[in-house]
Amino acid sequence: MRNRMNNLGIIVFLTVGISLFPFMACTSSPPPPSGPTLDQTIQQAAESMRANLEGGIKIAMLNFTSTSIAFSEYVLDELGGALANTRKVTVVDRRELDLIRQEENFQLSGEVSDESMVSIGKKLGAQMIVTGSLRKMGEEYRFTARALNVETAQVEAFFSSDISVRDNRTSYLLSVRNPPPPPKPLPPATLIGTVQTRFTIRSRSNPTNPRVNTQAYISLLETAKQNYNGNIDIRDVTWVYSHYERLIGDNYDYYYNASGKVVLLE
Repeated sequence: MRNRMNNLGIIVFLTVGISLFPFMACTSSPPPPSGPTLDQTIQQAAESMRANLEGGIKIAMLNFTSTSIAFSEYVLDELGGALANTRKVTVVDRRELDLIRQEENFQLSGEVSDESMVSIGKKLGAQMIVTGSLRKMGEEYRFTARALNVETAQVEAFFSSDISVRDNRTSYLLSVRNPPPPPKPLPPATLIGTVQTRFTIRSRSNPTNPRVNTQAYISLLETAKQNYNGNIDIRDVTWVYSHYERLIGDNYDYYYNASGKVVLLE
């Protein structure tokens, strides 16, 4: 009798466990993305603009504000391609647009004023410029795109949609790191001489190159100020390691010879 009760308890336990297993598996897996994907949203935006814009016009895919240059490039390329496929409008060639961007010195993923965009659109011979943005709003991203009339600066078409933060393509593109900004151009200068000096770095270990570069520049500038007047700077800094001397304890004195060009800033 007791064995029958034990067997019955095991059967009940296994039956309940098996019936609950699918529920447990479903609750442990992440929920599927809700709403349209990024690619679906881009196609919807293209269709919306096709329906609202006049045929035969020239459009420049100018700017899309987001935290990732990779994301902005993807949206502008895909949206421009989708608009071109409608055969209703002509889209400015990407290479032509990149040249203007370089001249105007702005990034396609950053904030740009309407006045600047209208000016660029006129240089490209476009009647419309397309801009957009991606903003995070809780568990969703708000995707917007608009077409701006170059002549009147009025919005001729506007589209917005929500994209889930769990959309795979959106997550990937936003995770791509932006390249470092280009170095700032040096101010105009006139070469007025050269300078040489010797400097020492006291350290417990061999100093790293960035530290040596910094100290070389400082030492050369201090030496140059003794011989040259005006707003001077040092360019083309070079240094050569000489030798080291061990001090009492764990410290060392590392000796370097440095040279550079003295310029007068305009």
